[in-house]
Amino acid sequence: MKLGDYFKNKRVLITGASSGIGAALAIQMSKWDAHLVLVGRNEGRLADVAGKCGQNTALICGDLRDPSVINRIQKSAEAAPMDIVILNAGTASYDADESFDAAQFNELINSNVTTMAHCVQAVLPSLRKSRGQLALMSSLAAYGGLPKSSGYGAGKAAVRLLAQSLDLDFRHLGVPVTCICPGFVQTPLTDQNRFPMPFLIDVDSAVIRIAKGLKARSHEIHFPKRLSLLLKLVMSLPAAWQYQLLRWATARL
Repeated sequence: MKLGDYFKNKRVLITGASSGIGAALAIQMSKWDAHLVLVGRNEGRLADVAGKCGQNTALICGDLRDPSVINRIQKSAEAAPMDIVILNAGTASYDADESFDAAQFNELINSNVTTMAHCVQAVLPSLRKSRGQLALMSSLAAYGGLPKSSGYGAGKAAVRLLAQSLDLDFRHLGVPVTCICPGFVQTPLTDQNRFPMPFLIDVDSAVIRIAKGLKARSHEIHFPKRLSLLLKLVMSLPAAWQYQLLRWATARL
């Protein structure tokens, strides 16, 4: 089966669809004739993405921190069961030098983890009926602690563990749960970064990697491999070695 054929006529819900990876996934899946439900905060940008996706596209505009938006997602899933749900929405910010901001940490956990948990609860009954797929967007930052990333890394690590636990609970019931762990992908979010981003890839390449992983119903989609496999190797070492290697490597960025 060709990659595009897997998504043909599937009903796909994507959060964080107004820009970046979410928007690129929506546009590509529309070319494969998927039926889309796109969720995003920015009404103008979401409408622009929908304009590139064709007629088989429904929109839910709003902030996932708003319970009414979660309720609309649940009603959409109940009205027409989803085949694939990609919970991609999230944000990023980083610690200032030699400081820690608890309010910023809380905001990142709320935006990247808590809202995702509410979305999971909203769509899971529908996915169990349709035996559909659930994918959660994490990051290679989930693999280990990195400088200035206490809130972002902790949130993405929580997402990765959430996906692993849900997969153990529901894959045998016909609902595979996939964790997506990208490295640096060129998007409006990463354009704001003011630090080196090794092995940066374009968003279209990221979309194809994600689509291939979804088609394979993978437990985890991680890329680019030259970075993700290196991080996996480092994290397999004794903790003291991990720390020294990460400290040495990040000091040179």
